[in-house]
Amino acid sequence: GICKMEKSQALHLLFSLPFGTCAQSIQKLESQCVSLNTLRSWSSDQVGYWLAEMELEQYREAFAREHINGRKLLSINEHTLMHRLNVSRPLHRKKIMTRLSLMTGDSLISSNV
Repeated sequence: GICKMEKSQALHLLFSLPFGTCAQSIQKLESQCVSLNTLRSWSSDQVGYWLAEMELEQYREAFAREHINGRKLLSINEHTLMHRLNVSRPLHRKKIMTRLSLMTGDSLISSNV
């Protein structure tokens, strides 16, 4: 499966993402799989690059202002995204939470996106 996820869970999340074809999406997501230790060690600059790779560069400044590094990124939830980081668009929050979930193999996505 993609990272540590069950194949059915990964496919469900994959089809909820608004980009590309399945084959392109799977390649893109697999290229973003990182170990939890690597993710925890990300600097706030690396988090900014990750946002840019997802075409969410408009949030880099807010994430940097809040000093969101890899360790803090792992504890992010939708409330934080919306209220502290000003990610007001529901699909942008979903994209961030989905990518985090795919990268870590966890179920971080809230059902009320």
